[in-house]
Amino acid sequence: MSIAVTCPYPLDSQKGNAISALRIVHLLQSCGQPATAVHQWQADGSSPLPEVLIALHALKSSASMIAYRAAQPAGKIVLYLTGTDIYGGQEKSPALFQQMLEIADVLVISQPASLDAIASHFHPKVHIIYTSAELAEPADIQLPSRPYATVIGHLREVKNPFLAVRALQLVADLPLEIHHLGAALDDEMKCQALDWQQRDPRYHWHGNVDRPALTSWLKNSHFTINSSWQEGGANAISEAIVCGTPVLASHIPANCGMLGEHYAGFFDPCSAEELSQLMKKSLQPAGSISQLRQQIGARQPLFSSQTEANAWLAAVGKSDESSLS
Repeated sequence: MSIAVTCPYPLDSQKGNAISALRIVHLLQSCGQPATAVHQWQADGSSPLPEVLIALHALKSSASMIAYRAAQPAGKIVLYLTGTDIYGGQEKSPALFQQMLEIADVLVISQPASLDAIASHFHPKVHIIYTSAELAEPADIQLPSRPYATVIGHLREVKNPFLAVRALQLVADLPLEIHHLGAALDDEMKCQALDWQQRDPRYHWHGNVDRPALTSWLKNSHFTINSSWQEGGANAISEAIVCGTPVLASHIPANCGMLGEHYAGFFDPCSAEELSQLMKKSLQPAGSISQLRQQIGARQPLFSSQTEANAWLAAVGKSDESSLS
């Protein structure tokens, strides 16, 4: 069975879709499946058509899906719904979004909470596949000597990127640094990050870092923070789980789906105060950090590479694993 994984972004970009496409290809290849990743699939007339197309992002891969269905009517389309699909696609272009759900033979979501955003008559198509994380070998870099937290993600409004440093202002004497890893995607975000650096020496914005450096920062974090307003299933959270690094996370459906409804590290994404109190408790001798580590450890089997590989084999039709498991 030949499989193509199409991504709306160049494969050498740091976008989450590109990282996911390459990860899926690696997992399928490790199971003996001939899979390749492409940026925006189209029939070239010279190569055999793949039997399966895995498309990342309903709207941005819609042209690839339509072209594949026209070229390969009997082929199988597996649509991997991203966060912006689940929480934006239906509003931005509802007709096209619904068309892509109809065209797809299989729908993939990253965690069970996203099921609520999909019309019930599509549920028989759905596979839940938790995102594993293949961490790079840690880089030999200089890390802070005192406790620090990481915020991992590009500076975008949907990521609520400055809630952590705002929370830091409410605990002026807290001996904690925040290190923010991720590119500013516009000048306004860049200016805000630089301004926060000037206002509080505990906050450090590093911009984009390579995978080995990111692994080093994450593995040695006292905890990491995900403050997003919306997610589909954040790679940064799955990477933290695999590392065993505690997560302080906004209480949104996707984060609940990844970390579990009873996880003790949730906060209201509107409340810098709630986050500041969690940060403070995590540094106390009898604080909550040990409980968070235990809860993270209990989630690790869900995010193993083998678990995800088996789930993708089921999605493309190469195993009998249940879809809504």
